[in-house]
Amino acid sequence: MAEDEEEFNGPTKDRSCTDVVFLLLFLVFLGFVIALAVFAIIKGDINLLINGYDSFGNVCGSKNYPIPGVPNSGMDMTQKTHVVFTNANSHLKGDDKVLISICASVCPNITIVTKSELIAKRKHYDLCLEGTSNRDIVPGVNCVELPSYPMISVLNRCVPDTLVSSITEKTKETANKLTNAIGENTFQTIIADVRTSWKEIVIMAIVGFVLSLVCVFVLKYLAALFIYFVVISIAVGSLVGSMYLWYTWYIEKEVLGSIPPEQRTPQQTKNVESLFVYSIAASIASVILVCLLLFLWSRIRLVIALFKESGEVVVSIPAVLIQPFFIFAAISVFFVFWVYILLLLASCNNYVVYELYQWTEYAFWFHLFTLFWISQFLVAVELLVIAGAVSAWYFTRDKTLLKNPLMRSIYNVFRYHLGSLALGSLIIAVVKMISAILTYIQVQLNKSSNQFTKFLLKCLACCIYVLEKFLKFINRNAYIMIAIYGYSFFTAAKRGFFLLLDNALRLSIINSIGDFCLFLAKLSVAIGTGVIGLKLVMMNENVTYSIVPLILGALFAFIIAHVFISVYEMIIDTLFLCFCEDSDRNNGKDKPYFMSQNLLEFVEGSKQELERREKEKKQKDEEKQKILESS
Repeated sequence: MAEDEEEFNGPTKDRSCTDVVFLLLFLVFLGFVIALAVFAIIKGDINLLINGYDSFGNVCGSKNYPIPGVPNSGMDMTQKTHVVFTNANSHLKGDDKVLISICASVCPNITIVTKSELIAKRKHYDLCLEGTSNRDIVPGVNCVELPSYPMISVLNRCVPDTLVSSITEKTKETANKLTNAIGENTFQTIIADVRTSWKEIVIMAIVGFVLSLVCVFVLKYLAALFIYFVVISIAVGSLVGSMYLWYTWYIEKEVLGSIPPEQRTPQQTKNVESLFVYSIAASIASVILVCLLLFLWSRIRLVIALFKESGEVVVSIPAVLIQPFFIFAAISVFFVFWVYILLLLASCNNYVVYELYQWTEYAFWFHLFTLFWISQFLVAVELLVIAGAVSAWYFTRDKTLLKNPLMRSIYNVFRYHLGSLALGSLIIAVVKMISAILTYIQVQLNKSSNQFTKFLLKCLACCIYVLEKFLKFINRNAYIMIAIYGYSFFTAAKRGFFLLLDNALRLSIINSIGDFCLFLAKLSVAIGTGVIGLKLVMMNENVTYSIVPLILGALFAFIIAHVFISVYEMIIDTLFLCFCEDSDRNNGKDKPYFMSQNLLEFVEGSKQELERREKEKKQKDEEKQKILESS
């Protein structure tokens, strides 16, 4: 529960566990996740996916054990690492029968038409199941069907050459053009370049890390210059664009006027009329935009102040920039584990060996939901930890008394609020799951001619996308309210939503100009890294395509910058909500504000508070002076 509103003195210290039911639900869910993982590890075999298996449960390329009740099982297929589908041609022609497979040492690259040819050549090629006598040959079942055409190996599966040759001529022509443009050995060269320039790529990543740190601290001191430059550029760009349209219209109009009326084409006249309409529309939009920027100038100054305050937070709590890398590492480790279990689950689908485990089809959907919920839970932990540290900093009047706000925030998260994080991440996971199901249905209906259904599904997918973005926004602000008051999730979400609703105009400026400026900051880090990396790569004479390591290095730099700037963005959002809460609760008279001098000027009636602070500062200076004189 939050402290009494009249006695608010910063983030709640006397907290209790929130949304415990959902924490228990999350723990039960994790229990099922672990059970599924154990099942996959025990019953799965990745070799089934790598080498494949025949229709009798024998894994190709492995020594197998007999399966009770399954004939021809338990064969030694160590030397037979490829899968041959005996009825592949019929299946490609539309036969709905189950594909029958056998293991082979190599893919047969010959054409066989008659049964006598099959008997004669089966000695040199694995055309039949091992142990099949000539008398028991059944083409398409225990031997390849007739006629049999040459096959090629694709991921250890023998695929009919006719399937490869069925690629359209247009695709072949495009592929040939691409090959001629970049050369036959380009891909091998690119891989070789990456191997050769790995040191330069690592150095570029380090440069990106350093530039990201520099960028974060530069935003503190040059925020005003940077944001004013962006705002003025937008205004000037819109005006210049309108003027250019008018100039283009004038030129086209003069050209049209020089042509006799009987020689003018309808298209020429239409182009001039269209340019005139575009010029008017652009001019109106430009005037509205410039008027809006002038009207919102004071709120733009609030964005600048928040950027500066965020810089103060980073200086006071530098560890807040490193914390997301631990979450990123945790998500990466979890994703690797998730993919590993996914492969094991896929290998459980050997219908010969594990025919009793038909429920594994549903396990894939559960496994997908696992990805959504756990990854969103880890992201929520990061957001709440940052919000807790920043809110503690904001609501501490004497910053010198602030001790380890980040560690305190981590303690509060894991001690009290894991249930709220489980609930918030569950909501997002459910929406993502609905989106995934809709996508699956869309794929299944691609062959359908029902255009109305396809249109309806696309509309639903669009609505789900917007809903997901909205809920993420709500969650983000709910976590900030939880960090301040220790509310339960829904109470925090309600409080945060209505608080932002009262400050909608300020919020729109921060989310538009602020986010755009932060994106430019990320882009500048990537470009700066690319410029520095260009010199490094040019010094390596063994690199053929210098653009390859440059793109990789700049991409890594952008990702690193995104991690840093996303922290900065969360700091700004937290400071803004703290500012709104401070303005809503206090009046600067009998209830003094917590906000700094930079933010105080954006609060109505703050003159008295400024005078009070100035008086306190003067008294402290006089006391210090007396102490110095007495000593």
